Amino acid sequence: ASQVVELNEQDVDHTKVLRWKNGVWGHYMIDFATTALAHERDDALTIMALSPFGRIHVARGRDRLVEEVDDSREGPGRRGVLRDLRRIAGSTYVAGMQRQVYVRRGPGRWERCDAGAVLPLGSDAIRSFDSIDGYAANDLYAAGLEGEIWRWDGAWRQIDSPTSVRL
Repeated sequence: ASQVVELNEQDVDHTKVLRWKNGVWGHYMIDFATTALAHERDDALTIMALSPFGRIHVARGRDRLVEEVDDSREGPGRRGVLRDLRRIAGSTYVAGMQRQVYVRRGPGRWERCDAGAVLPLGSDAIRSFDSIDGYAANDLYAAGLEGEIWRWDGAWRQIDSPTSVRL
């Protein structure tokens, strides 16, 4: 992902996505800023781009569409920005402020999967999952502010961290 200087100077939200496919560089524009990219290893080279407040631009071959992770009052519009988008064990996950986590169950179908970790609406605490990764759907890890590290193995549990810096 990249930015166009002239559009930045005009305060225009955008992302220019560059891709290498079959020995050729290509690019396309998205009309919002992004915090993370992920891709599916399929014939169309599907690329997903995450906006801070939960819009997902999906480029599959020549098709382009936008999905909303959660536009309810429980979603990122009220809880804070989403910071990471990652393919893990064949599924796509997003994570962000207040320890939000969602998994994509199909096109346009995002399911919250942060029970036990997410902070309640209105909480004054500032916590986040700035990154998420894992080995399987039942072996996920998320890390964020103040060195927090959490593991999902059927339930979210905070695990010991050797640091208090942002991860």
